Amino acid sequence: MDRLMESASLGALHNSGERLEPPKCHPKTRTAILHYLMKWIIGHVGWDIFVLWLYGPAGAGKSAIAQTLAERCLETNILLATFFFCRSDPRRNNDKVLVATLVYQMAMHLPGFWEIVEVAIEHNPAIFHLNFEAQFQTLLVDPLLRISRTGIFESNAAFPYIFIIDGLDECSGSDSQTIILNTISSTLQKHRSALPFKFYIGSRPERHLAMSFSTTSLNHLTYQLVLDNSYHPDKDIRLYLTDSLRAIRKAHVVRGHIPAYWPSEEDVNRIVKKSSGQFIYAATILRYLSSPRYNPVHRLKVIHGLLPPDNDKPYAEIDSLYHSILSSVENVEAALTVLGVHLVIRSSMSVNQLEKFMLLPPGTIRLLLVDLTSIVTVPSTNWEPLRMIHESFIDFLFDATRSLQFYIDPSRMHEEVVRYCVAQIKVFCFSVLVDPTSEIYFLMYAFRELAYHLWLSGPLSSNPALWEEVRTLPFLTFVNEIHRKHTLVSSRTPGEVIKHFLNTLKCSDLWRTEELYLYHRDVWDKAMLDTLSLVPNSPGLAFWIAVCLEPPDSLRYGVYRNTLLALPSCTFSSSDSLLYLPFTLFTGHILLPPHACGSAIRRWSLGVSWASINADYFALVREFLGDPSRAGSYAMDKSAFTLAAEFIVEFAMRPWDDKKAKIVTGNDSRQWDLIWDALVSVLSRAGRSDKLLKMLNHSIVTFTLGCPSYFWKAEDGLRTMWRVVNEYILAHTGTTPPGFGILIDWTDSVNGATQPSTYYIGSKWIHTDVVYNLDKSIVEAH
Repeated sequence: MDRLMESASLGALHNSGERLEPPKCHPKTRTAILHYLMKWIIGHVGWDIFVLWLYGPAGAGKSAIAQTLAERCLETNILLATFFFCRSDPRRNNDKVLVATLVYQMAMHLPGFWEIVEVAIEHNPAIFHLNFEAQFQTLLVDPLLRISRTGIFESNAAFPYIFIIDGLDECSGSDSQTIILNTISSTLQKHRSALPFKFYIGSRPERHLAMSFSTTSLNHLTYQLVLDNSYHPDKDIRLYLTDSLRAIRKAHVVRGHIPAYWPSEEDVNRIVKKSSGQFIYAATILRYLSSPRYNPVHRLKVIHGLLPPDNDKPYAEIDSLYHSILSSVENVEAALTVLGVHLVIRSSMSVNQLEKFMLLPPGTIRLLLVDLTSIVTVPSTNWEPLRMIHESFIDFLFDATRSLQFYIDPSRMHEEVVRYCVAQIKVFCFSVLVDPTSEIYFLMYAFRELAYHLWLSGPLSSNPALWEEVRTLPFLTFVNEIHRKHTLVSSRTPGEVIKHFLNTLKCSDLWRTEELYLYHRDVWDKAMLDTLSLVPNSPGLAFWIAVCLEPPDSLRYGVYRNTLLALPSCTFSSSDSLLYLPFTLFTGHILLPPHACGSAIRRWSLGVSWASINADYFALVREFLGDPSRAGSYAMDKSAFTLAAEFIVEFAMRPWDDKKAKIVTGNDSRQWDLIWDALVSVLSRAGRSDKLLKMLNHSIVTFTLGCPSYFWKAEDGLRTMWRVVNEYILAHTGTTPPGFGILIDWTDSVNGATQPSTYYIGSKWIHTDVVYNLDKSIVEAH
C-alpha cells in the first residue's frame, strides 16, 4: 500500500485536502445538467452508454460540475474513484499517476480488490514505471476481472461503479490524453458485460479529443454532452452573482459606504450578458470587486466603462477585463516579467525562491502583483508558488493578438532566464565553493536548465552582451566543482549536464553558435586531457579508454567496485590513479584529484549505476578519444587496442591466488560481466602482438574468471570468446592449435560453492566437470 500511495496523486481526489476550496456549483445552480448526469449514472437514461464526455470552453464550469457530481455520488455510495487533472500541478498533469490514484480509491471500496493488486505489485515491483496501458491492465482491469468471477457485480447488492475524470485536456501531451481514451475504450469493448462500470470525463473540446471520441470504437460507447446555453447558464450565473455580490456588500471593509441598492438589477444584467455563459467571467469580476484594497462600487463602474461593444470575438469580454486589470498595475512591465519567468521555468519555485532566483529583494513579488489578485494567487506564505487562477489568462498573455501591449514573448522570457542563470553561476558559484552550506537551489537550477533556456531563447543577436557572457561563462569548470560538494540533481551526473550543454550549443540556432560551441568544447577537451594526464601511461589506461570507446552491454549494470579491485594496479589507496579513470570517464567527474578517488568510489555505492552512465555523454567521450587532433596521444588506434588486450588477457589468465586477495566474496556476480564482455570487445580490435600470441596460442587456454550474472551467459559468452580468440590466432599465425579450446576455471570464484569448478568449450562441444543440466535451484540462483 505504501508503494501504491507513493505512486498515486492524492491531491487529485475530489475530497483531497490539497484542493483547498475546489470549485463546485453554487447552491441551486446547474440543476438541469446535474439532474441529467445523475439520471445517466443510475441508468434512467442511456443505460447502455458507458462513457459520458462533458465538454465546453475554458471557464464554463466543468470542474465545478464534476466536483458537485462526485459529492452527490459519494452520498449515494456509487462513487468508485475520481481524478482531477491540473495543468499547473506536476503531480496532477500527467498520466503517470492516474492508474495508481484510481486503484488506491478502488481498493477502499471493492472487497477483495486490494489483495489482488498487492500480489500484482509484489510480482512486478517496477509496474509503476511502465506505460499507462500496462498499469491500467495489470492494476485495474485484471483485478476487476478476477473479482467479477465471484459474482459480486451480478448480485443485488449495490457497489460503487462510477469513475469521474475531470480536466483530461490538462494532462500533459495530446498523445497521453488519446492513450487514456483508447485504453478505456478498448477495455470497455472487451469486457463490457463483465465490468459494469461507467466513466464520466470532462474536458475542453480540443480537436484531438473530439476526434478520439468520434472514432467508431469509442463513439458507440459514449454520450457527448456539450456545456452550452441549452442548460440556461445565464440563470445560474445571475443567481451566483446576486448571492456573491450581496455577500461582498455585507462583508467588505467599506461596507458602510456601499449603498443598500448596490448592485442594481441593470448592473447584474450587464455582467450576465457579458459572461456569455461562462462562469469564469463572473468569477473573475467577483474576485476583482472583492479586493479589500478598493471600493467595489468604483471598481464595478470601471468594468462597465471598459467593456467593448463587440460581442463576436470569443474572448472579447474576458480580454477586456484582463486589459482593465493590467492597466491598473503601477509597474506592469516588471509584473509581467515576474509572471513570464514563472511560466517558462521548469521548476515549481515558491515566491521566496523565485525572488532569490531573479535577484529581487524579499517581498518584491508580492508588491508587484498586489493589483493582480483577481487573476493571480499570491500565496499567504512565501513557501508556495504563484498560481494563475484562470488558464485563459495564460493563453491571453502568450497571444499577441489578444494581450497587445501586455504580450509576453516566450523567447524573450527564456532569454531573461538565461540572464538569471548566468548571474547565479557567476555571482554565487564562488561563495558556494567556499561555504558548502550555502543555499544552492538556484545554482542547481542554473546548471541543470541553462541549456534548455538557451535553446528556446532565440539567437541572442540583439543582446551581444549576454551572448558574450554565455561564451565566457566558466560553466564546465564549475559544474564538477559544485557537484563534488552538492548533487546537482539525484538523477543527473556532471556528464549528463555537460552533454546537454554542449549538444545544445552545437545544434541550436544561437547567434554565432559554432563559435560558442567550439569555445566550450575546447574547455572540456582541455579538462579531459588534464584528467588523462593524471594517470600514467600504461596498459590499464589503454584498457579503460578502449572500454569507453566501445562500451559493452554489461556497462549498464551497476556493480564495478569489485571488478575494479580485481584488475591489476587497482586499490583504494591515495596513489591509485588508475581506479580514478573509469570513474571520471563514465560519469563526467573531470579534474577530480586522484587522491579523492578512493573516497569518491566508496560513496559511489559499489560502482556506477545505469543512471550514472549516460549514453549521450559516452558519445562525447568517444568522439573526443577518436579524434587525434583533440585527444592527441590518448586517441585510440590499433596499437592502443593491442595494449588494452594484453592488459585484460593477462588479467584473465592470472592464477586465482593472485586475485583472491582483491576480490570481496559473496558480492553480486555482475562484477564479472564487464570483464567477460571487455575481453571479447578489446581483443577483436587488437593488432598483432607476440605477447598475446604467446599467451593464447595453445591447445587449451585457461582463464580464471568468475561466472557472469546469469549462468546462461557463461555458455553464450564462452562461445563468443572461443570464436574471437580463435579468429585472432588464425589471423596472425595462419592456423590454430589442434583441438583448440578454452577452459574457464572458476573454482575460487566469488560464487564458487554453487558453481561447477570448470567450464570447457572446444571447436565442437562444450561441457562442465559436473552434470551439464544443473540443479534447477542453482540455475535460478544465477
